Amino acid sequence: MNKIIFLSLFTLLFMTGSSVYSQKISEEKQVIALLKEFYTIYMTTVANDQPLQSEKKIDSLKKKYCTKRLLLRLPTLANQIDADPFLNAQDSSIDCLKTLSVRKNPKAFNQFIVTYFDIYSQSKFIIYLTIVKENGNFKIDSIHW
Repeated sequence: MNKIIFLSLFTLLFMTGSSVYSQKISEEKQVIALLKEFYTIYMTTVANDQPLQSEKKIDSLKKKYCTKRLLLRLPTLANQIDADPFLNAQDSSIDCLKTLSVRKNPKAFNQFIVTYFDIYSQSKFIIYLTIVKENGNFKIDSIHW
């Protein structure tokens, strides 16, 4: 009887652990897709030659993909590096999208690494983004370089 109870508890714990692991992997894939979507739209908009129209679209993107906390910090971050905080550069090119990569940072709980290569400056850019869930949606909460 004790063996049956032990086996049942072990099976229950194993199934719960597998479910949590599957959910974690699924959420990582969602965040990676979200960040690729954000950067594709963001870099394309920044590369656009219509500054007034681009500025409105960029503000809208930031509101959709960033926490309020980050939105308040963005001007300080931009001044700190004298560049666009999301790009760690002053501008962007559509060609950078060909090298855009997003992956989970294995060393940090909720951090992702965005990299891209700019063929014109021959520079590789690495941006660390912390992601949180806000009102049921994943959002960018902080940026590090």
